[in-house]
Amino acid sequence: NVNIPALENTGNTDLERRINYEILTRMNEEVEEAKQRAADYRQAILDTGGTEDDFWPIDIDLDYEIHCSNAEIVSFVITKSEAAANYYVEQYFYNIDLRTGQELDLRHMLGDDFAAVISRQVRAAIAKETAEDENALYFDEAGEVIDNVPADHNFYIDEDGHVVVVFD
Repeated sequence: NVNIPALENTGNTDLERRINYEILTRMNEEVEEAKQRAADYRQAILDTGGTEDDFWPIDIDLDYEIHCSNAEIVSFVITKSEAAANYYVEQYFYNIDLRTGQELDLRHMLGDDFAAVISRQVRAAIAKETAEDENALYFDEAGEVIDNVPADHNFYIDEDGHVVVVFD
């Protein structure tokens, strides 16, 4: 199941062509890789004495969600989920300044001090959640991840223009 977004009506056809080509290329690669994994999995079952009935088809879904779309910025996430005997999700984040055609990163959105801003906000949210829920649990290693977020870390911009940092 594939539902691929397309950037259009931005007034910048070069930007639209570039982003749409990138998305289409990436999503076609994902579909082809999934088909190959399915074929390899099926063949491995047959090669080890299994039958067609032992083969579980691999389902792949590619879909997107627009988080912000206005005259200045478009922000959306493409989510790929794959399921067979196991399940996993991969996301691709697009945050684009429609005036300049530039893909935005955390430095663009939060300034040069972006890592400290993120660290403060995430630590405050964790403190609030753990105070409100005694069962809330965070790994000790989370602090290192939170304090060292790179400028190209995954995020989207919500409809109010707020940056939402996403951790796997």
